Parts: sequence; C-alpha cells; structure tokens
Amino acid sequence: MFMSSTFEHQDSIISVARHPTKNDPFLSAAKDGYIIVWKLEVPQLAAGESENSDKDDMFKFVEDCDFNQPLTKAKWLTDQCIIASTTTGRLLVFTTENSANTYKKREIYQTDSAIWDLCVHKGQKSTDIFVALDSGNIVSLNSDTLKPTQVFSTVNQSVLCMSLDPIGDSLVLSVGTNSSVVLLKAKDGEFEEIHTIKGTSDNVSSIKTVGDKTMTTVYGTFNGRVAFFQSEL
Repeated sequence: MFMSSTFEHQDSIISVARHPTKNDPFLSAAKDGYIIVWKLEVPQLAAGESENSDKDDMFKFVEDCDFNQPLTKAKWLTDQCIIASTTTGRLLVFTTENSANTYKKREIYQTDSAIWDLCVHKGQKSTDIFVALDSGNIVSLNSDTLKPTQVFSTVNQSVLCMSLDPIGDSLVLSVGTNSSVVLLKAKDGEFEEIHTIKGTSDNVSSIKTVGDKTMTTVYGTFNGRVAFFQSEL
C-alpha cells in the first residue's frame, strides 16, 4: 500500500469525487470556496525505495475553480462538467472543453435558502439534479431545461442530506432532516413518501439506503450516532 498526502485547501474538505469516465482525475472541494481537479499519478519507485517513501508528487494539481463563497457540495455532472452548491443558495457548473484545464463558470439555479446537498441522477433520456434546501424543500432540475420542480417539502425543518438509491427496479430518495428520516419512492415521474422515522436525536448528517424488496437505511448524526432501520419497499 502506498500512501501520500498534500495540502492545497485552506478550510474543511466537503467533497471528494472520482471522474465518471477516467481512472486518474478526481476533484476535491472545500469550504474555502475552491474546487481543485487533480490527476492521480503513482510515482515509480527507485531500486530499494520503500512503498512508504514520502512522495508529494502523487497528486498533480490540474486546475482550480474559485466560487469565492463557502461550498457545501461538489460532484461531476458529466465528464467535462462539475456542479457545486453554496451556502448562499447558488447552484453553479464549471465546464471544460477538449480536456483543457480552463473551466467556464455558469449559474443555473438561485434560491434564497442555503443548499446543503445535491444529487445527480442520470436517466435514459436526461439527467436530473436534486438539491436539498435549508428551507425544508427538495427541488429537482432537468439538466436540459433547468426547470425546477418541487419533489419534497417539510415544515419547520431543514433538509440536510439525501441519497438517490436504486432499489431493485425502483429509485428511492432517502432524506435526512434536523430530526427525521424520510424515504420516498419514484412513481410515474413523481416521488411519493413511503416511510418516515421521527426522533433521530440530532441533525442527520449522512444517509444511504441499500437492499432489494427489504431495504436497510443507515444514517449518521452530527452528535456521532449511527443508526439503521429496515423497511419494505
């Protein structure tokens, strides 16, 4: 096992994501307002050199994208496009052409509420972007039309995290709020609520659902608790 580390960001890392089609590039995003695209290069060891040798050139700095505001999440939208959300309610994309190291910034969505999480779902005909809002709503945007559609709404709570999980032939949207977990199932182009767990003891920070007809939902909270429950699809 070879290990290496580097420091480029000036604040907490909030996202690390592998390139969707290539093995080497990945991105990192942080609260300092920067996205850095890296190229992973494992150095060739010289004769007699240990695998644990200090090799700072394992990570190659490719390009940065300066939002100049705190980021909350960043992901690859396509192999040439990065999408990211901010605490100021902006959803922006950076696009590069012909694998160049220059990214053009474009705002595709603006809301008055902080965006705490985002998911990208690639369907057969189009790609949908889901954003989790501090106002308690989840909104989806078609990547072609960019028309926002409300998917989920709750009262007096913030949507802090979510996960789009393929379960059998269905798509389940797992939602974590200040004090509850909600599961929604895609049906006829909309999402219907199928399960709700209240009283999570603290804000839900991460969530994931796996399984088939019997689902297991695992979630974590800001106070360090990890819990799970099982339900039927």
